[in-house]
Amino acid sequence: MKWSTERIMWAVVAAVGLVGLVMGYFVTENIKEALIGSLILNIGLIFWVNAGVKEVKKCCKE
Repeated sequence: MKWSTERIMWAVVAAVGLVGLVMGYFVTENIKEALIGSLILNIGLIFWVNAGVKEVKKCCKE
């Protein structure tokens, strides 16, 4: 199965979110604060991925 750029970018978002959640839990020792931090991190990454996917699609059309 060939992975597209979009799938790779979403896989990176998922991996970073999971790592952020685990690291946040070890730092704060509070799962609620770790979830909030991970959510904020993922929201930023989702905007970044959407912008990147749009650029890749625009680039490949030309």
